[in-house]
Amino acid sequence: MRTKPGCASSCRWPTAFPHTPPSDIIGRLERKAFAEALARWMQDSLPSLDARYIALDGKLLRGSRQNGSAVHLMSAFATEARLVLAQHEVPGKANEITALPDL
Repeated sequence: MRTKPGCASSCRWPTAFPHTPPSDIIGRLERKAFAEALARWMQDSLPSLDARYIALDGKLLRGSRQNGSAVHLMSAFATEARLVLAQHEVPGKANEITALPDL
């Protein structure tokens, strides 16, 4: 673990965070198992979630090019709870509307 005296003293931590970003650690997890565990945690933590208004939005992720095309995600967002309920990758050049049943 690398330490940075300035950061550690100003934050009152004995050492700084490790150089490995959390995204590297999360990227090593099995996606399906992680998604299921996160969904269970959300259901237990937010039992009274009243999702009367759900916003649907598609986004093209800049900087995510794989084999010439960027990742395109469709998201469902509970506006009152300010919580993303689900995300689904839109395959290829498919229309966002066709991805709704999978979401």
